[in-house]
Amino acid sequence: MNTLNKIKAWFGFKTSDSAQTEPELTLPDVLRQFKIVEVVPRSNEFGPYVIVTERDGIGQGNSGELDFVDPDPTPFGMNEAYNQAYSEIVRSTITPVVSGRGAVALKEKPQMGEIGSSSPSPYTSGFYKREYNKDLEGLNGLEIFNKMRSDGVIAGSLLLFKTPVYAANWFMKPASRDPFDVEVSDFVWKCLTEYMSITWTQVKLESMLMCDFGYYMFEKVWEQRKIDGVNRIVLKKLAPRHPMDVKEWNFDANGGPNSVKMYRAMDLEISEVTIPIEKLIVLTLNREANDITGRSMMRPMYKHWYFKEQLYKIDAIQKERHGIGVPIIKLPPNFDEAAKTAANELGRNLRTNERAHVVLPPGWEVMFAKLEGQPVDAIKSIEMHDKAIRESILASFLSSETITKEEDVGLFLKASRFVADSICDAFNLYVIPELVRYNFGKDAKVPRLSVRRIGEQADWRVMSFAIRSLVGAGIIRPDDRLEERLREEMDLPEADVATMRVVAAPQGGPQQQPQNSTASKTTGTADSAGLPRQTPVATPKLPGGNAGNDKGGQS
Repeated sequence: MNTLNKIKAWFGFKTSDSAQTEPELTLPDVLRQFKIVEVVPRSNEFGPYVIVTERDGIGQGNSGELDFVDPDPTPFGMNEAYNQAYSEIVRSTITPVVSGRGAVALKEKPQMGEIGSSSPSPYTSGFYKREYNKDLEGLNGLEIFNKMRSDGVIAGSLLLFKTPVYAANWFMKPASRDPFDVEVSDFVWKCLTEYMSITWTQVKLESMLMCDFGYYMFEKVWEQRKIDGVNRIVLKKLAPRHPMDVKEWNFDANGGPNSVKMYRAMDLEISEVTIPIEKLIVLTLNREANDITGRSMMRPMYKHWYFKEQLYKIDAIQKERHGIGVPIIKLPPNFDEAAKTAANELGRNLRTNERAHVVLPPGWEVMFAKLEGQPVDAIKSIEMHDKAIRESILASFLSSETITKEEDVGLFLKASRFVADSICDAFNLYVIPELVRYNFGKDAKVPRLSVRRIGEQADWRVMSFAIRSLVGAGIIRPDDRLEERLREEMDLPEADVATMRVVAAPQGGPQQQPQNSTASKTTGTADSAGLPRQTPVATPKLPGGNAGNDKGGQS
């Protein structure tokens, strides 16, 4: 059957091979003048149609013999010949019928665009996603968090959480070992650590303020500068923008940030300024449902801090009152109203200090009544709230009543590492790609900011013992890729074959079966790793011939 008859039969028309009269068609003219791009069968929604293109056009149609398949072929259970014949058919919601070409039309495509919104709904999520405590909303909440930082326990807890991030090893990881990618990586690292007017240490310090306020941001200030004789676009500085200077955020229809409106200094003519989101790098802690303001690390501490403040006042008042007792002022007979007023003033101002004294008019007496009952132990309650504050950042191991466990410290360091990784993600997404694109073009590979040595030491120790056991048992055999992976994981330099030294390892040796000898012996030589050392299993001794039954306990 020729191509024209195939198309007719596939459409459901009668072909010339049939004895009946075929309908009048213009398909021969179509085949002579155009290239076939797509032939689509009849469906419940529309009739059959053909997609064509000019013969001199850019389409990839096939003017020769065309292959046809039944509509909506099921891929399961097809025989091998069918699969080979139609392996290039593009799967789509409307099944393609022409094979032997690339994907041109009717491909499956996802629904583009965003439908919903991450902005709080006034009907449902708005009541749950917003801060339920009115005192902690907006600028008022930031002022309270700023005040909370003055508490000794909270300040120590925040510093404890941030210190591993400050002291970590921050570095720029090239996209590959290609010399050009290494050059790009070195340039970006110098842009962050050398070329700016603000130090990298200060950038880390201010970045971690997102733990205090929920978020923190920098404005990217660019400038053109000649670096090594080449005109480059570098960061003049990452200018800090404090959350307490923010007036409001502007969002798009889907809840994404468009810009931020900030207050200006009082001596300027313009009281506020709008900064587009493209000029900012925003670091957010505990971001939920695209809430760019995040959630402060001190939010779970607020209740305990509030009660601590009240308990401190109660403790101070009761210590003062219990220290001197309840003042009793005895007035002379026939006292007047002025004397009563003076007595009230005296009672309110009685304090104990190194200069405390009272001058009494004639006939007056001052006595102190001892308080009965037990005073409230406010300090014990305060210690309980201090413990809860530390537990909110997984630092309960600092308590004197708690035994410090390695697992607790490791979990705490992993929480700090998570925050450090979020800083890396923000720079890798909003700063570094722009630096690379402005200076090396859009096709250059982008390096990545990374951070290490925040609690990985315990993981390395466990991993080293595991690999040693696996290698010694012959389950894993060391190779170059394994060595490269371990060097990368532990921030070690790449292997240098020219200066490599062979060091005899006590556990090295050929693969042998473990011997039940002594625990101090090892297997193998210096050429290969051997089996791990194992304590031999003791062989139990059978009782001797003179052994008998102990009947001493029987009556």
